[in-house]
Amino acid sequence: LSYDSSNKGNCKTYPFTVQFFSDVGVKRALIQLIEDPYETAVDIFQNACKVINDFQLKIENLTSVGADNTNVNFGEHHSVFQLFKNEVPHIVQGNCYAHILHNAAKHAHDVLPIDIESVLCKIYSHFSRSAKRIEELKAYYEFVQSEYSTLLQHILIRWLSLLRSIERLLEKYEPIKLYFLNQPTTIKNQQLLKSFFDSTDGLCILNFLQNLLNEIQRADLQLQRTYTTA
Repeated sequence: LSYDSSNKGNCKTYPFTVQFFSDVGVKRALIQLIEDPYETAVDIFQNACKVINDFQLKIENLTSVGADNTNVNFGEHHSVFQLFKNEVPHIVQGNCYAHILHNAAKHAHDVLPIDIESVLCKIYSHFSRSAKRIEELKAYYEFVQSEYSTLLQHILIRWLSLLRSIERLLEKYEPIKLYFLNQPTTIKNQQLLKSFFDSTDGLCILNFLQNLLNEIQRADLQLQRTYTTA
């Protein structure tokens, strides 16, 4: 049994999927979506039990539970997994390996001399709500004879967006660099971005991350298959 939580507006939904053995082989299916605003281990466990009962499944036949690697799901003392283990002692923990891969990359990123995620977010934010700044930026695109392309937003909780955001910045690095080097530094964010583009360190780290994240994303996409287990 695998589950996740998904937010749409102010509504939280839990999709539940199963992988089971049948007379004709292994079957995988999304069996139910449950709306529930609560996120405690007890609430999630009760929803999972409801799904099991609604589909007349036998909890004693449950072999593993798969979910995100959070404390509420797999904490040592009070978690969804521990509640299941009280009912089914032989149950196996099914971690999300995509999250493990992401967390490894994120913790490694913390030791880099420049916080690239923060820089990307500040660059995007600088232009996202200002038509005037976009027009000023386009003048630098014309100066270097490059076609204008919108910067891609990096969302911190969406790790697959980091590579795409870096690739777009590298594609259009020269006009964006010229723009920030010619801006006044009266605002703290502008000072930070001017300092970033004024040094070669930032460009080196961007190229390093582009190369590294290509390998990580390739492995990540292999994990995000149609299978409900890795």
